[in-house]
Amino acid sequence: MTFFTVLLTVFCINAQTIKKESVLFNNSISEDATFTVVSRILLAKEKPISEIKFKKGIYHFYPDKGYESFQYISNHGDLMVNTPFPIEGFKNLTIDGQGSTFVFHGVMIPFLIEKSENIIVKNITIDWSQAFHSEGGLIVANDQKNETFDMQISDEYPYEIRNGQLYFVKEYYEHNMGQTILYDPERSAIAFNTETYTSITTKGKSGVANNIENITYKYIHDQRAPEYKNIGSESRIRVEQLKSGLVRVHGHKKKMPPVGMVLVMKGEQGFNRVSPAFKVSHTNGFNGTNINIHHAGGMGIIAENSSDLILDNFNITPPSNGRMVSTTADATHFVGVSRESST
Repeated sequence: MTFFTVLLTVFCINAQTIKKESVLFNNSISEDATFTVVSRILLAKEKPISEIKFKKGIYHFYPDKGYESFQYISNHGDLMVNTPFPIEGFKNLTIDGQGSTFVFHGVMIPFLIEKSENIIVKNITIDWSQAFHSEGGLIVANDQKNETFDMQISDEYPYEIRNGQLYFVKEYYEHNMGQTILYDPERSAIAFNTETYTSITTKGKSGVANNIENITYKYIHDQRAPEYKNIGSESRIRVEQLKSGLVRVHGHKKKMPPVGMVLVMKGEQGFNRVSPAFKVSHTNGFNGTNINIHHAGGMGIIAENSSDLILDNFNITPPSNGRMVSTTADATHFVGVSRESST
């Protein structure tokens, strides 16, 4: 009799230990939900969570109080990044926005899901307060003979000109012209034959070098990596301001962009993929349901070395505010995954 009593006591203790809590966040944290959400997630080992819900609303997330980690991300930059949802080592967790919109600020990964099992994220719209790219370059004049074109830049895209180079300044982030593509604003789509006009030829071969050829490397290195890619090159274009919001670009070597088109700029390759909306790695079972991604500074979802991935009504589309571009890279990207399905 005593033996069975002991067994029952141990069972009760274990049952108490594994009991999981359903957490509900309300609109009181909406101005910056980051700290509150991160704090509760980091307590999950002591106070396990089965479900995280948000009362329907608009929630803002800033990087200042996010969970910081260095991330190696396929087809993105390797960098220190912040997240409000550090989902690592979790099993059977559901995150339900209940129709909420999550607005992110600066360089963040909204959902960082690693070494986990059976994670569900649903009923959430993801956007950023400021896009990582800039659509402000309405072409208002061009001059093929002198290799110049003029852009009217919307007030939505603050900029500076430094040493003849154009930089767009955002919250926690900035980018130069870098990679560019031409859009037709009437169709909200890529302009016909855009490769005739873009990318803007921002780089050329450097004019002066001394003993560069004598530099040797012990190990094989990627010459396209950010720390090497500018060796041997210099800025080919020059930008001047004609008046506030109106700039002239000198030195473009392709055909001049047609008047009425919009030049979309997202910065230099190697530096312009910093914030995918979802990063899923070494995870068995991920379900993204009723998700709308209006923007990300990289891919909508990048999944690596994972299995059993389901995207159900998982939409990558610009918002209804007139912006033409959603994510600045692939909508979805899978590396080393198995049995994934998308509907």
